[in-house]
Amino acid sequence: MAADHPATEGDLRSRSVPPLETARLVGFAVRAGVILCVGAAALAGVIKLDDTLGVYDSAADRNASIGYRERAHPQPVVAGSGKVLEDARLWMPEDAAYRVVRGRRYAETGYSYWAQYFLNGFLLPRRQTTSEEARWVFCFGCGAATLGRLRVLSDEGDGLVFGKVRS
Repeated sequence: MAADHPATEGDLRSRSVPPLETARLVGFAVRAGVILCVGAAALAGVIKLDDTLGVYDSAADRNASIGYRERAHPQPVVAGSGKVLEDARLWMPEDAAYRVVRGRRYAETGYSYWAQYFLNGFLLPRRQTTSEEARWVFCFGCGAATLGRLRVLSDEGDGLVFGKVRS
């Protein structure tokens, strides 16, 4: 029977918000939330920008303080002396083939197994081969007997020798 009575001014049903106004309020709330989130993210970015740039700045300073050889060559334990590698890069023609030999003292040198793979990339466009016909040779841990006909072009005494096979 209550449905038969018309709504009065004090009745809650008469105060309901029309659907159009509800949609506007929801849209306003969504926009305000987006603006607050973007503002908070921008503020956090500005506050942390100095720390972020400081990380890159210290890395740049560290890289700027070292020379070409330190940047171009890994630690000596990976692929030997940077001087030997540079000598090889300068001596060998770009179309040359070279081979990598491991001597009896290889285990004593402490070189990484990956040294020959580093040479692949560092000495491009030269190519690594297993052929005995290659005239250019890198020898890890080689003694005089292993070197045989090799004319040593660079040796830092750390177990890596670079040379050319005598004709």
